[in-house]
Amino acid sequence: MAWLLCDYGEVLALAPSAADRGALESAAGTGGPGFWADYWEHRPAYDRADVDTSRYWTQVLGHDPGAARLRRIAELDTIMWSRPDQSSLDAAAVAAERGVKLALLSNAPARLAEQLDRLPWLAPFCPRIFSGNVGMIKPEPGIYTLALNALRAAPQDVTFIDDRLDNVLAARRAGMRATLFTSSSQLADPAAPGAVAESAG
Repeated sequence: MAWLLCDYGEVLALAPSAADRGALESAAGTGGPGFWADYWEHRPAYDRADVDTSRYWTQVLGHDPGAARLRRIAELDTIMWSRPDQSSLDAAAVAAERGVKLALLSNAPARLAEQLDRLPWLAPFCPRIFSGNVGMIKPEPGIYTLALNALRAAPQDVTFIDDRLDNVLAARRAGMRATLFTSSSQLADPAAPGAVAESAG
């Protein structure tokens, strides 16, 4: 059975808009390049569930935001990552019509994953594997092994699509067919040449 294993953010979901980023900055009481550098610097540990939501945002902001502000920041962080890329979803639906099974492998903290898992437009992707629920993140090798076990699939039967090259290369090392996401059309025909596994170098 052929599988299409998709990343979530900036593949199935749109990148955060300027409006969404601005709303988060406003709630956080700070912004600019420094804020986003801290957001991403501390994100892997949050995605892996090494730290909880309170600790993560305390690290990002440099101080405890307090319970009320933390709830608002976390809510806006979820909203920011919840905008569907309809062109990608439509393309994945075409693959499903051709008999390809759909699944999801995403770096996402447990709090965000809980909300994303409820999105109706992600229902066709099953299983949905989120890093915060399994204690591993891409590109760590273990998460690809876990994904293959969850799919009960041989690596060569899985096409993996992600917008980050290091994640793609790790999937290739795990034996999957893998390609860097550049267009939603890649999801419609995961057996196309662009999805064929290449040497990791």
